[in-house]
Amino acid sequence: MGRRRLFMAGAVLGILWPVPMFLLIDTRQPVLILIALVVCFGGAVGAAMAAQAGFLTELFPAEIRYSGVAFAREISGAVLGGTAPVIATILYAATGSWWSIAGLMVANAVITLIAVYFSKHFRTENSLDVESVPKNEGQRLAATG
Repeated sequence: MGRRRLFMAGAVLGILWPVPMFLLIDTRQPVLILIALVVCFGGAVGAAMAAQAGFLTELFPAEIRYSGVAFAREISGAVLGGTAPVIATILYAATGSWWSIAGLMVANAVITLIAVYFSKHFRTENSLDVESVPKNEGQRLAATG
C-alpha cells in the first residue's frame, strides 16, 4: 500500500471511528476503553504517522524540502494539535456531550482525506519517486560529489 493510500485509509478510519470509540468509552469498561483507544491510536493515528514523513517529502522539491516539510508539519501540529484539547473542552462545556468532540474529530479527518486526495496535483517533478530516478543516478552523483 502506497503512502498516499495508507494516509487516506487512516483518514477514513478517523472519520468512521470517533462515534464507536466514544460509545465504547461511555461503557466505562476498562477493556472496551482500551480497545477503543488502541484502534484509534494504532489505526487512524498510526496509519497517518507511518505515512506522513514519506508523504510530505513528495510534496516539495529538494531545494525547499526541509523547510516545506518542517513548516507543513510543525505549524499545523502547533495550531491544530496544540489547540485541540482546549477546543474539545470548550465543546464539551458548551454541549455537555462527547458528540461535539466526535464531530470535531470527524471534521479534521474529512479535511485530511480531502487534502491527501488532492495532494497528487501538487506533487513536484523532483519528488522522491524511485521509478523516475535513473538506476545509475546514485553512482553518478557519488562520483561527481
